Amino acid sequence: GAGTDAFTLNGGTLSGALNGGAGTNTLTAGNVANTWVITGADAGTVTGIAGGFTNIASLIGGTNTDSFTLSGGTLSGSIDGGTGTNSLAGDNVANTWGITGADAGSVTGVTGGFTNIANLTGGSNDDTFTVGASGSVSGMIDGGGQTTSDVLSYAAVTVAVTPKVGTNFSNIESVTGNGANGTLVGADAANTWLINGANAGTVNDGVATVAFSGFNNLTGGANADSFTLSGGSLSGALTGGAGTNSLTGDNVATTWVITGANAGTVTGITGGFTNIASLIGGTNTDSFTLAGGTLSGAINGGLTGANTLTGDNVATTWTITGTDGGTVTGVTGG
Repeated sequence: GAGTDAFTLNGGTLSGALNGGAGTNTLTAGNVANTWVITGADAGTVTGIAGGFTNIASLIGGTNTDSFTLSGGTLSGSIDGGTGTNSLAGDNVANTWGITGADAGSVTGVTGGFTNIANLTGGSNDDTFTVGASGSVSGMIDGGGQTTSDVLSYAAVTVAVTPKVGTNFSNIESVTGNGANGTLVGADAANTWLINGANAGTVNDGVATVAFSGFNNLTGGANADSFTLSGGSLSGALTGGAGTNSLTGDNVATTWVITGANAGTVTGITGGFTNIASLIGGTNTDSFTLAGGTLSGAINGGLTGANTLTGDNVATTWTITGTDGGTVTGVTGG
């Protein structure tokens, strides 16, 4: 009718269509795995209604998994995913997403925003995801099909954030931390990290490159991670992760001090490094000192520079086996 109508699928189906009428109407899906596709203004399709729906401002999922997709349509109301583990895919337009609460926020095309949505997926255009001070998603943020300009920002979050590539987000070309002791964690792949700015750089997992900024701590994944200082620095610490990892110093005069098992300090990383098996110098002078620490990998002073290695204060055996190369107590790979 002309007033507000609330429709609920409660174990039933329609072989025809549902028209909400002139009011501000809602539709609640059944407690099954539902697929919603919004194809017009307050219109679309849903599991259980063969002919689809029109004049429905707000959609509510059931107790199972609900999947919502904007496909050329809009809603004048809101989306409530219900109690399942639900997902929302944006339209193929330039979307702006605001995550303002736990699994809640706003997106282009849905006037009243969304709640109870664990997973967000962008369309084939540029998507910008901004996590607010109290925002979070319990699932994944996926940038969608665009490969150049999908952005994820944690800049407004007031606590430390630790997003992991491939677990908390994917298909994102640029991610920004909040600078509040945040940590960016690499995917469980062979990652190549390039630190080329203050708490900024890029990471490539062999498939795609993500540019990052505002993260003062970096942590590798479960595979081999290769870190390189290239004009950049970290105000926090670098952790290699679970793989057999390496760290290459910058092309400046660099001081390395190995103080623990695969751990120590280096010029450019304020909080030092851990879980790094092998160290590689840059093109300038590198000074390496064993000071109570060991390496399970090797030390390479770099192809240029007058480099030095100082042994630990223990009984040390040095064997020079090549030009400027050999073995020493405490460095397994020489």
